[in-house]
Amino acid sequence: MDSKSILIIDNIEVMLDSHKILDGVSMKVEEGELLAIIGPNGAGKTTLLRTIASILKPYKGVILIDGKNVHQLKSREISKILAYVPTEVEVITEIRVLELLLISRLIRTNKYWESSEDINVINKVLEILNIEHLKSRKLSELSSGERQRVFIARALVQEPRILLLDEPTSHLDLHYSVEIMNLLRNIARSGLVVIFTTHDVNIASLYADKVVVLKNGRVRAMGKPQKVLNEELIKEVYGVKVIRIYIKDFETPLFIPIAPHIRME
Repeated sequence: MDSKSILIIDNIEVMLDSHKILDGVSMKVEEGELLAIIGPNGAGKTTLLRTIASILKPYKGVILIDGKNVHQLKSREISKILAYVPTEVEVITEIRVLELLLISRLIRTNKYWESSEDINVINKVLEILNIEHLKSRKLSELSSGERQRVFIARALVQEPRILLLDEPTSHLDLHYSVEIMNLLRNIARSGLVVIFTTHDVNIASLYADKVVVLKNGRVRAMGKPQKVLNEELIKEVYGVKVIRIYIKDFETPLFIPIAPHIRME
């Protein structure tokens, strides 16, 4: 196993309803990396994330975390290693934030009541995410951005080594999208592996340490955004013409779609 790689995905294939959704996907993710999985609808982004989370099992290939096959681990072992935040989270909206975090923490520790250590972990996560003021609020009282931070908090109180998020900025306005992405970058810098899916090429370019570009269930490109992303690749994968621009003090490029009626001289 690679000395720094926590997660190794080796040539996995995933079948759903007799259709091959992922085909020969391989990658390595190291401690402290923020990885973006991008691609058009139907590319297999969510399927890949759900397979890493052991919700789906590959037809072929293997996923290793610290050298162990994740699909051979018990659910409680998995919950101590990784946490998954789906796009749509189904919870009782009248539950209070602190209650939600306590439930998640107790499921992780397999206990019936909380200890002082559990409370300390929850308070630390609330502080890191700057949501201490929300802990007595009901989910129904929160904005979409506040609720997303709470769902990330619910994952973090598990104290995972790997955090998986499916489209964490979907349904968020620009302010909350920036806030969530800055938060994810800081979480990765603390030593976790953070993997997220997104439709937004520019978010991936600006924030991710590494991008994986999927098309039709296959890895079309992988590497640092500034080395991997270009006009030709985006046109091939998304079917959209773009121009690439650089902004002062930013190392990675941004991409602007070209409307069909605009002529570029």
